[in-house]
Amino acid sequence: MGSPLIVGVGEEEYFVASDASAFLEYTRNVLHLNDGEMAVVHRTEGHQVSTLAGQALSPRLVALEGSLEQIEKGGYKHFMLKEIMEQPTALLNCMRGRVCISNEPGSPVLGSQVGDRAHPLLRPAPIKSGVSLTLGGIEQLVGPEGAKYTMLDKLRAARRIIICGCGTSWHAGLVGEYILETLCKVPVEVEYASEFRYRNAVLRADEDVVIVISQSGETADTLAALRYAKSQGVLCMGICNTVGSTIARETDGGIYLHAGPEIGVASTKAFTCQVTVLAMLALRISHTRTISDAQYSELALALSSLPNKIDDLIRQNESKIVEIAKVLCISLCALVASCSSRRLCAPVPHAWKRVPVVYRCTASPTTASSWAAGTTIRLLSRARSK
Repeated sequence: MGSPLIVGVGEEEYFVASDASAFLEYTRNVLHLNDGEMAVVHRTEGHQVSTLAGQALSPRLVALEGSLEQIEKGGYKHFMLKEIMEQPTALLNCMRGRVCISNEPGSPVLGSQVGDRAHPLLRPAPIKSGVSLTLGGIEQLVGPEGAKYTMLDKLRAARRIIICGCGTSWHAGLVGEYILETLCKVPVEVEYASEFRYRNAVLRADEDVVIVISQSGETADTLAALRYAKSQGVLCMGICNTVGSTIARETDGGIYLHAGPEIGVASTKAFTCQVTVLAMLALRISHTRTISDAQYSELALALSSLPNKIDDLIRQNESKIVEIAKVLCISLCALVASCSSRRLCAPVPHAWKRVPVVYRCTASPTTASSWAAGTTIRLLSRARSK
């Protein structure tokens, strides 16, 4: 109970695992079991799914995306390096069929709508410039019979958006907060799911929308935060990478990343795609409301150019990236990052002579962050001299 369990259905064979990568070599057809459900499998007599109380169920057989090659190293020394190098392709797949540039037939993001649990009748609505952005998972109808609405309508009417996630997904939410507030002019709060689930947050079903972010779609704290929000009657949207995951099934709608399997512990391409999805979401919400057609077109075109720009950046710095990836993959050294405007007061006492410190300062020496960085450098110099 609580942990994911899926059944792989092959030809006269079955596989039971918590992750499909364990049997992807043999079958891509799976059954997802929810909490309180069980499956009985037999090599020749098929399978039966029921509740623990004995009520028979007929879950839908889902065909998984991806291939065996995606969960192998593919000639790279480790998965972190492989997944760093895969970021341009991951972003391309993330935007494929979503960001469409109709006046540029050679655009790398043209194509049919993929994933998102999209409503089959929905189509992108091109604007004068030839740019269109479609997110089918938020344009499907939700709500009770007789009073249905789209999630996009609800997002546009929201008085507050709350983003919940853990680890990398939480950091992606912090970036999304800036983008959503800047473009959509709506208050956004980013909550660590492990805190949100316990603190009895005050939610208003008629004003709030909760967005939960998880690469796996199975993060326990994020799932608990989702269930708490749903218990308060709040509309919940999911952003995840794994098709058919628990969060994908339990949210009211959502957007898949299509980043491909991420094996490395330190997130790379999933984080990049999470930020990209949040940017696309902000553009879709703000269009015709808080930004003009011209701004919408400019930003959508800029977004569509990211895969090529990242690919160029990787090619130009490949040797450095290989070296950094190796250090991060095998190093046991602690890595601490902090906002310089806080003057890094907490890490200062722990600094010693062999700890490298890197600062990223803005061009202007008068900004608060540059002043704070300078102050911290002086504090570190004093600490190291003792």
